[in-house]
Amino acid sequence: MKKIISILTAGVLLATGCTSPQKMYQKGNYDGAIVQAVKKLRKNPRKEKHILTLEKSYLKSNEQDNSRINFLKMEGNPQSWDEVYSIYNNLKLRQERVRSVTPLKIPSTGRVIQFSFIDYDQEIISAKKKAAEYLYNHAQTLLDRNDRESAKKAYFEFKRVKELYSNFMDVDAMLNKAKLAATIKVVVEPIPMHSRTLELSNEFFENKIHEFMLGMQAGEFVRFYSRKEAQSTGITQPDHTIIIKFDDFIVGQAFVKEEVHHLSKDSVVVGTVKLPDGTTANVYNTVKAEFHHFKKTIVSKGLLDFKIIDASGRVLTQDKFPGGYDWFCEWGFFNGDERALNDKQKKIAKLREMPPPPPQDLFIEFTKPIYSQVTGKVKSFYSGY
Repeated sequence: MKKIISILTAGVLLATGCTSPQKMYQKGNYDGAIVQAVKKLRKNPRKEKHILTLEKSYLKSNEQDNSRINFLKMEGNPQSWDEVYSIYNNLKLRQERVRSVTPLKIPSTGRVIQFSFIDYDQEIISAKKKAAEYLYNHAQTLLDRNDRESAKKAYFEFKRVKELYSNFMDVDAMLNKAKLAATIKVVVEPIPMHSRTLELSNEFFENKIHEFMLGMQAGEFVRFYSRKEAQSTGITQPDHTIIIKFDDFIVGQAFVKEEVHHLSKDSVVVGTVKLPDGTTANVYNTVKAEFHHFKKTIVSKGLLDFKIIDASGRVLTQDKFPGGYDWFCEWGFFNGDERALNDKQKKIAKLREMPPPPPQDLFIEFTKPIYSQVTGKVKSFYSGY
């Protein structure tokens, strides 16, 4: 039994890696050592090596945190208050974690471990307030620079203020203001449609493009608008404009191919004959047929020009995206003996020519691969914004 238990223990150690409190302490991960020691002491509060590791790790981690706080306060940089606040919270959390397994006594000596517990609440409240005040004022300064990168930084600082105090002054309004200033406003122009011979609408394709862009998570600071939406919201000078147009397209170009096969099959029973002895015998011969096989292909294809320009008209990126869709049907007939045909030919001979889909449906089909290329391009281009 002991051997089995030792194997299981080894398996757990291998699975968790170097997570014993002692190894974490040796590596200088004092908080990690505390977490693991507390976890083990909850199961066995008399495990001496874990008690001693907890005592040493608590002293070391508190010493490090207090040293850092003293340095930051001495330095006097107001932007450090958020870090000070976080450290005080960590000190309090550490205390609560250790307190959950106290009191602890060393079994071999009977010594009771003395942990110092301090009330950090006032320090936490003070640091939190000073951090929020600094972040709010600094974010306003950044926002006043009137450039996008500064507005992004301001947004994240207002966001941190919101995390500290959900109703701090007018933080919600300032968050919205910073977000608007930091956001790239992209207008997607209507897609022009030109067809001299067919009544076609690109409404489906255009709607799919707009639907994708409005729902796409390209980046926190990218917003897409249709031209109509931009006008209604007062955007007269967008940061970027996406221009999409078809360079050329063909819908419903028909190609019909006829193949004529002269078929024959030997040793086919074509009748019977009566023999002198009164019995009958099969008569074999070669059967022939002329099989006509028709294949009709309706080709639809086009080339889309995709371009993004900035407010000055400079082309930021441009691509050509091809798309195509082939619809086909087949049918046939034969003259002669059906027995000369194979099974596939017999099936085809029963088929009749089918009418092709309407041009509008063909247009939608050939734009589907183009849609995939456009959306992939938009995703990759705006992922860095």
